[in-house]
Amino acid sequence: MANYLFYPLIVATLLWIAAFAYFFFSQQKDKESLQAKNTLMIATILFLVTIFVCVPLHLRNQYNAQEFFVQPLYFYPMLASIISLILGIGGYLLAKINKKESKKAKWLVASVVVTAMIVTFVCLIVYYVKEIAPLEDYESVNSLWLFIGAAVIAAVLSVISVCFGKKIDPKSETRSLTFAAVSIALSFALSYIRLFRLPQGGSITLVSLLPLMLYSQMFGVKKGVIVGVVFGLLSAIQDPWILHPAQFLLDYPLAFGCIGLSAIFTQKGIDGKKGIVRFALGSVFAVTLRYFSHVLSGIFAFSMYAQAGYGAVAWGFLYNTFAFADMAIALAVGVLMLLNTSFRKIVNKVTAAGVLSEPVSEPVASAPTMEEGETEQPTQEEEKDKSIK
Repeated sequence: MANYLFYPLIVATLLWIAAFAYFFFSQQKDKESLQAKNTLMIATILFLVTIFVCVPLHLRNQYNAQEFFVQPLYFYPMLASIISLILGIGGYLLAKINKKESKKAKWLVASVVVTAMIVTFVCLIVYYVKEIAPLEDYESVNSLWLFIGAAVIAAVLSVISVCFGKKIDPKSETRSLTFAAVSIALSFALSYIRLFRLPQGGSITLVSLLPLMLYSQMFGVKKGVIVGVVFGLLSAIQDPWILHPAQFLLDYPLAFGCIGLSAIFTQKGIDGKKGIVRFALGSVFAVTLRYFSHVLSGIFAFSMYAQAGYGAVAWGFLYNTFAFADMAIALAVGVLMLLNTSFRKIVNKVTAAGVLSEPVSEPVASAPTMEEGETEQPTQEEEKDKSIK
């Protein structure tokens, strides 16, 4: 990596480590240290922005001029939309932590997200219309079924996230964002250690999915899906095999968003070996949904690459089995780590911080009854005093 890209990344990483150390030690003294939270939040935003700027620029230099995300028309608008998205979400969280104009910030973030999505899709559509659609080799690309497939996977992710996602205590937003940044960075770094790479996209890596799986366990499937989607965007810049806007969704943000469902059966904690088995089952469920996302892309976007003797459907199912191999490696290491009692306690301790948000309403509901009881006792004592007099 060039020095003008490498040094900013090192500086941002060191600043984030210093901010995290400051936040950690301040937590030991004062659990409500607002200054420490703001410092860590700003450092995390800076860290994410630096990664999303330096790494794509470095990768752009590694590809030839015909690769997607290399051409300025597509690369810079999409990069700008991603940076705007990070800054918008970071600004909202800062406003929420400081309890200042959080409602206005929420609408601002919503507008930024919508704008970023529109810009991204416009870039993808322009690319497809100008570069892919005119080519005879890609006449078999089926836009209708690609969009239907993307809509189905997105709907499944949304429904599961809303129905099964646990509520996180607002006080843990800083911790959640911090862990998200670390998980994305670790997964992205590990994704470069490729044990096997397929010719039309997809690879088997060294436990690159494990940080995403553990994040889902600690903060729930709702946030896990979001972190998976962000990682999918990074993966699209890292290994761009993109022919169609809907295929981009299926192979990158939606596919990796499915990994966020790994903790669907263990969001309240991993209880011994049975809990580890449930976590493994959740991971298998997550990778199966990811697999079908890739299969839909393979059948309707990459059918022209099917090997001789295979139809588009058969080749789509066979080619994308790499997703199970990639998950198997991450899951095997994850299970070994969770079998360690100390590590499991650390994971469960962070997990419990989110579960606590649900029972909080119980003491609040019982509070009026206690207050009524307290008001009745002085009244009875006053009556006794009057009778004595």
